[in-house]
Amino acid sequence: MNSNATNKDKFGYYTVGDFKTYSKVEAIELHKLTGTHPHWNFNELEFSSYDWTVEPTQSLEDLYAQRARQIRTDYDHVVIFYSGGADSLNIVNTFIKNNIVIDEIATYNYREAESDLDSFFHSELTRVAYPQIKKWQDQGIRFRHRDIDISRASFEIINDSQYSIDRAYYSNCAFGNNNLARSYIREHEPDYQKLINQGKRLGLVWGCDKPRIYKENGRFCIKFLDVIDSTISNRTQLLNREWEHDELFYWAPEAVDIICKQGHILKRFIEKHNLFYNGHNYNDYRNTEPVPVTKDNPTDSELNFRNLINTLMYQEFDPNTFTVGKPYSKIESPKDTVFTKDVIFRKQLTNLIAHLSQLDPYWLNDINNIHKGLKLCISPAYYLE
Repeated sequence: MNSNATNKDKFGYYTVGDFKTYSKVEAIELHKLTGTHPHWNFNELEFSSYDWTVEPTQSLEDLYAQRARQIRTDYDHVVIFYSGGADSLNIVNTFIKNNIVIDEIATYNYREAESDLDSFFHSELTRVAYPQIKKWQDQGIRFRHRDIDISRASFEIINDSQYSIDRAYYSNCAFGNNNLARSYIREHEPDYQKLINQGKRLGLVWGCDKPRIYKENGRFCIKFLDVIDSTISNRTQLLNREWEHDELFYWAPEAVDIICKQGHILKRFIEKHNLFYNGHNYNDYRNTEPVPVTKDNPTDSELNFRNLINTLMYQEFDPNTFTVGKPYSKIESPKDTVFTKDVIFRKQLTNLIAHLSQLDPYWLNDINNIHKGLKLCISPAYYLE
């Protein structure tokens, strides 16, 4: 049994001196009061004791399978959240290819709040996720598809007067209602409550981000960013309920071999194609829309962060897969536009922006545009060489 399964610290936490919090905004406010800069700790004990310079000998596919088996062993009921994106697709494919039982593949939607099935929120589901799930079903792969409507949770958030006061404390990077609403899924799904009440270990499995490669002091390294709440809300951490189990398939102490292997593969690719131009790395070449890129012929016009990583990391990824990309705003998510005309929502958003605007300007990505959100906290460098 994985002893780390109930540990909410594994999703990162902030310290200001001796004070520990899961809320970035609280840490920022303490920074202003004490003059002590917040520190974001993301599994530093585990990651700092690992030798990142040694590339694991196993293939990525074997490491993915190892991680999937570990998750299957740890939980009585495994739910993989599939968005239609490359990360979660690889998770499902890993389970399927290795004949590892999936209890559920889950998707989430705004069906009650928004009828448009080709909206920003729904389009990846309707064009990618639902068709792919049907393909798996047609192939005879056994699992339950649970399509979860998080509209109710979003309405609950909007109409909770307390959130008009303290909403800022329930996000660290992604302040959209849809991000916070996902933390209510276990509370709102009767089947999940039944499993939990029976003493079953319910594990929700999420994909989260790609390896972030940097070059410091002439050496390649990996760093982590505090973007976890775009997947798992820090509300889950703040409540710290022992029956809530979430697993980041990739960014986890149990998956450190995966992260290291991915890092070395990417490092070799960058070196082979000389992608560090005048001190800039591939992150500087991100495009708004995905552009196909091949492993053997990357050109400046084709180079795209997500498709580059996806193509290298996931054997079955199709770079032409439809995607809406990443939301442009960290404060007001385009996934939540259905609530734009809701007076209470607008008031809560106004209060949130007012709260964030009072923070030390040092922490704003753009002091002239609060919608660009807060500066990210970055982990120590874990050197690959």
